[in-house]
Amino acid sequence: MTPILAFNIITIPDTEGLRTVYGTGAHANAEQLAEIAFQQGRQSHVQDHLPLHLHRIAAIACAVRDDEHFHIRSLGTPNETEAMLIQHLFDAVEKYKPQSVSWNGAGFDLPLLGYRALIHQLSAPRQWDVSKREQHVSLVNELSCHQPQVRASRYDIARLCGLPATADIEPNQIWSDWRAGKLDQIRQRSEIDALNTYLIYLRFRHLRSAITPTQYEAECKLVKNSLIQLDTPQWHEYLSVW
Repeated sequence: MTPILAFNIITIPDTEGLRTVYGTGAHANAEQLAEIAFQQGRQSHVQDHLPLHLHRIAAIACAVRDDEHFHIRSLGTPNETEAMLIQHLFDAVEKYKPQSVSWNGAGFDLPLLGYRALIHQLSAPRQWDVSKREQHVSLVNELSCHQPQVRASRYDIARLCGLPATADIEPNQIWSDWRAGKLDQIRQRSEIDALNTYLIYLRFRHLRSAITPTQYEAECKLVKNSLIQLDTPQWHEYLSVW
């Protein structure tokens, strides 16, 4: 089988990038720069969302299904740089040569990775091989028939499918959590979002008759057994709801 890699990215403001773009020098600290960017977002009615090139990746989580196993984890360690996190993802793509899946890859994850990899002078030939572009599924695009006005949130779809889900929170709250040193919580949130992306993708494959009902149930059972083996409070809580 072609491996499946479903991933999720959580970001914070790139305050050094904001400093460079705004030309503030040392006159503004990180908190002030981020707040200026959030205010501009509110004024433009995009709910605190920054331009993609001014995001900094704080966490990447992957759910991977290969020939024999299912894995869910955050990439790297909490202390690793953004460039290292991105490289870990690119390395996974090179290793597994997977069908990659995201919730909003076309509108967020893929262009974000392009900008940030460019800034960090990284190399990822498979990621940018035009002949491999069909190897990515942006779920919200597929489900909405590429109509932005009818897009649903992953949180809503996960809940409607009976999956435990982390509520959507604003980017300024993630930034506050980051400043408070809550990176473990951010990484755990990213893992849950990556897992739900994978599980929704399984339903999408069933919808398209790419897998049978029996295969779908077997895949869900594999995921549950894998989470049981991880034996962590996070996944115990998840399984108690699912």
